[in-house]
Amino acid sequence: MLPQSHFTIIFLFRCSKRRKTKETKKKKLRKRRNEGNFLNEAVAKTAPPYTFLPLSIGDTSEMKHYEISGTTLSVALFTEVANSKELLELMQAGTLEPEVALLNASLIPDIFPVLAAAHKTLVSKSRDSLTTRTLHSELVYNYSGSKHISESLKRCGISDSTTYILAARFNASEEELNAMKTLIKGKEIDLEELEGRANKSQILKQYKITGVELGISTIGDAITCRIASRDAL
Repeated sequence: MLPQSHFTIIFLFRCSKRRKTKETKKKKLRKRRNEGNFLNEAVAKTAPPYTFLPLSIGDTSEMKHYEISGTTLSVALFTEVANSKELLELMQAGTLEPEVALLNASLIPDIFPVLAAAHKTLVSKSRDSLTTRTLHSELVYNYSGSKHISESLKRCGISDSTTYILAARFNASEEELNAMKTLIKGKEIDLEELEGRANKSQILKQYKITGVELGISTIGDAITCRIASRDAL
């Protein structure tokens, strides 16, 4: 049997170890919170004030139109899309008419991050510094919040089996708007359905969003933070 002094030493050692474990956990939690604050500060520093104005352009059903820094962005949401393989082939061949950005809508919880990505795209265009080949592929790339071009286009763009698509075009004429609707063989639905149809678990994994971050922001805000701060990280 161990002497009483040995039990005391063992007890004190365990208490010390537990205290250090708790302190380590607290430090990690503070670090995560600071990272969340950093992302919010990055948005404030890198993203200028946005003014998104809903517009009405002709009879375009559920399609919505936004003015971003003097440029119009028309957005439509489709489900039950049956020709994604054809759309992908046309995009890869550079023969998609009209040219549009086609995003995997399951990664879009609301429209704001898309508008933030669109603003960033227009800034790159104004500086003649597009990373991708076209203005609309740049929108898909910017939405990813990643610096890996091919992986970004693959993850946030469409595949040959995608059935849920968000389509967007800059400065579309009324003729091009009508062409957008006939280009995609699917059911057009309202943008308000984005939140309910979003694949939240996939979004959290794709953008590496933690529970701590969601404690101080929404999923849409978290995506926007990554879009705005990508080039600063």
